[in-house]
Amino acid sequence: MALLPDDMKTKYLLVSGGVISGIGKGVIGTISPNSELSWGIAEDRWIKRHGECFVLDDGGEVDLDLGNYERYLNITLTREHNITTGKIYQRVIEQERNGDYAGHTVSAVALKIDRVIDIDQVQIVPHLTDELQRWIQRVSKIPVDSTHERPDVCIIELGGTVGDIESAPFIEALRCLRRRAGQNNFLHCHVSLVPVINEEQKTKPTQAAIKEVRSAGLSPDIIACRCSHELAKSTIDKLAMWCQVEPEQVIAVHDVPSTYHVPLLLESQGLIQILKGVLRLDALSIAPSLVQSGAKTWLNWKNLTTTQDTAKTVKICLVGKYTALHDSYLSVRKSLEHASMRCGRKLEITWLESDRLEPAMEEKSPGSFHEAWHLLCTASGILVPGGFGLRGTEGMVAAANWARKKKVPYLGICLGMQIAVIEFCRNICNIKDAQSEEMVEHAEHQVVINMPEVSRLITGAGMRLGLRNTIFQDNSGFSKLRALYESQAPQIHGLPAASDPTTVATADGGHTSKPSSSSPPIISERHRHRYEVNPKYVETMAAHGLDFIGKDESGERMEIIELRDHPWFVGVQYHPEYLSRVLRPSMPYLGFVAAAAGCLDQIMVKATGTTKKHAGFRSASSLLLTLSVPKTRRIIDLNNVPLVSGTSYVKWHLPSSTSAEHRGHTSKEVIREHKVAWEYDKLLPVRLTVDRNGMLQETDIHFEVMQEYSSGARGERIILGNVRLNLAEYVDAGEDGDGKITRRYLMQDSKINSTLKVGIIMRQTEGDRNFTAPPLKSAPVFGGIAGIMSGEQGQGDDFSHMPSMSSKTRELGKLQDMYRRTLAASWAAQDGELPADECIEDIFAGGDGWGKALKESKKAAKRASGSTEGQESDSDRRTLKAHHPNASGSHNKQSSSKSKAHHRTSSRSNNSSDTSGVSGRASIEQQVQSSSTDTAASSWRRSDELDELTAREDLRSWEISAPS
Repeated sequence: MALLPDDMKTKYLLVSGGVISGIGKGVIGTISPNSELSWGIAEDRWIKRHGECFVLDDGGEVDLDLGNYERYLNITLTREHNITTGKIYQRVIEQERNGDYAGHTVSAVALKIDRVIDIDQVQIVPHLTDELQRWIQRVSKIPVDSTHERPDVCIIELGGTVGDIESAPFIEALRCLRRRAGQNNFLHCHVSLVPVINEEQKTKPTQAAIKEVRSAGLSPDIIACRCSHELAKSTIDKLAMWCQVEPEQVIAVHDVPSTYHVPLLLESQGLIQILKGVLRLDALSIAPSLVQSGAKTWLNWKNLTTTQDTAKTVKICLVGKYTALHDSYLSVRKSLEHASMRCGRKLEITWLESDRLEPAMEEKSPGSFHEAWHLLCTASGILVPGGFGLRGTEGMVAAANWARKKKVPYLGICLGMQIAVIEFCRNICNIKDAQSEEMVEHAEHQVVINMPEVSRLITGAGMRLGLRNTIFQDNSGFSKLRALYESQAPQIHGLPAASDPTTVATADGGHTSKPSSSSPPIISERHRHRYEVNPKYVETMAAHGLDFIGKDESGERMEIIELRDHPWFVGVQYHPEYLSRVLRPSMPYLGFVAAAAGCLDQIMVKATGTTKKHAGFRSASSLLLTLSVPKTRRIIDLNNVPLVSGTSYVKWHLPSSTSAEHRGHTSKEVIREHKVAWEYDKLLPVRLTVDRNGMLQETDIHFEVMQEYSSGARGERIILGNVRLNLAEYVDAGEDGDGKITRRYLMQDSKINSTLKVGIIMRQTEGDRNFTAPPLKSAPVFGGIAGIMSGEQGQGDDFSHMPSMSSKTRELGKLQDMYRRTLAASWAAQDGELPADECIEDIFAGGDGWGKALKESKKAAKRASGSTEGQESDSDRRTLKAHHPNASGSHNKQSSSKSKAHHRTSSRSNNSSDTSGVSGRASIEQQVQSSSTDTAASSWRRSDELDELTAREDLRSWEISAPS
């Protein structure tokens, strides 16, 4: 039989592996999220599968690697894309039985397909190899994305390791295909291993692997080297020399924190340019809309995957039967990762074998039993995935019971939904012996039964498989899951739409009906099960509060359950993980992770655009507040910039949000005299949530101050510091009725205590008022010079809210330590020098650090208050009196004022000594002593704003006397 004609030359990308199996050949496909090209897949595998079984739309049960390609390339494959040895031999046998090879060369081959057949007219070469090439040609033309067009490039993954006897026919077929495809239409990438032994990268394994590949007739164009660390230049040069490739054709694929960083790694090494050069991809005609879509996808990918390193952690407990092999739940794990990235969280999975939760384990291994329950009880969410058989199911029931009673977010997938039904019947419906027919065949109350159309005798392929419709019921108006599905209905992107013109593809990969006022939505998800909820018990469970909000088209098969009075208790009969994508997570997983992370309301608002409340959902009593920063309350200025040259700008973002509107930056402004000022204001909505105690939950905003300057012939960029604020503290925190708060903050990670002034207004625009805002915390200061005072501190001598010296809080310890260091720097100053704190104050005032500006500032202050050069102010007279050796009453005042805070503060100030005679400016002790008078003189300032030269009143209680 001749090969298929190919009037339009298809381009092929072959990926093979060497040295070891499981080396990560699929990694080469991850470069394409930034591509506007259409990609097809033809996977040659002589091994059926390892790990989980992945299910496609057409019901094909295939290797998990095809799931990786669907997730990364955003495509939908068919069972024909999975090419196995058994399929090829079966096809060849069928053709031989039909007489297609009559008259060809005779070769005796014995194969066993139901019976032993002697094939007298078939050879491995050319009949088997030609059939392989025809199969690849055929599937390479199948549309797999939303364009419904023939793919531009077909990726062929050769399973196993080159050199294995099982893969020999496949390698020969691919050698022939490369020659027939022609120049610039075939690229071969070989993935190899570079081990590290005694801290030295070894190249011999890769050299031997390339030699093996070449002996089989293939010549790799790219060598992708897996290694624990970045490849040294000497290693790359050595591989290029002995493998007969150029150094740029050696790609280092070293270990990275997340597999989602691999596309960024490959792009940085020029892999895209190599693909374009060898395959002449620039010559292809690509629609401008696809080019723009590819660029947008790549930008979204980078923004989503690079924000996880500093994100907060969400802890999910996966209670399963096969947790010893994590690949058994690969799609589940990937779906959790997709959802956690959308929620701006870092995922932490606790793998818990379900039988460790059962009472029998307490007697067998008490330590393992109690450890398992500790892991379950400390998790933020509990997930029970699919599985088969009796083992461990009672532990799953116990996990579902804990999640329901303790209001812990729960997601049950396939078996997990059936487990939730069994638990509910036993403990709520009082059906104590409720069971599944799969677990106990002759149980009296079988609330889960075998599907009538499925044979109990045939285990292989005897299941309900593939894409099936689920219809939301009329009683599902309260459902959070339905709201998430409906929000995604109009977004057709990256996947084929349903054939029904009244339906569209959902963003999580399934399909849903176009919303209308008369009919509930219809979704399509992939299934793989042979048991279902018994319809006889549905009314009983519904009467006790378990709503079956989704059913199949007949209305007899239960598909979705959801509890009303729970943050998230959802079970689905289908497997939503099969349709989850990196940039479009599955809706059941997204809602589950968001509920576990405490950000479900934000996700709901972002998805639906509404603030719909759900009965019994406590965290839904949220409110939408506007973070308003008008021109009088904005990012205002920066003080104490270490370098006077260059420019500076401020970047800001909300870590809890991945939305583009929740990040931004100021313009770049020139640094003048160690200061920078910006004209920047921003108005944006921020959704805050309320916990079950009525307290606003923490919502951070991060500011990062950057500086750019020239260093020699090149520019440099450094981080001056950062400020992290909790926006919940600023709700109703202002004293003037408008909620306006302007404060100067000492930046974290700042080498010389630079300060940033920011103004914030938080106005409530939606939601109830039944909440309590956390108190506005005191900001860190440096020796009193970055004077920051919250609204509730106010003016005067009221220090009742300040922590005492006996407090053991971490914040208090840091402030005390800073104050001590400042005083120590003052005592260490030499004659003729300004102390450290006064030197910085002088720079703040525009001086050179030697005190001239401070003297002029002092004179100006005296003139403003009516004093002359020859007259002493009240503050000066008090200072002289305090330092006179015979000053009456100073020691008596100190000894008699220990019982009251305000008397103690004034006496300590009177007992201070002048250490700043050189500069002509009072020391910190004198500033504290005279702060009451200074505050009264500066009454024109706003009550919620302090100048950076004003001393902190509350530091008096922490003052340390100078050593005698």
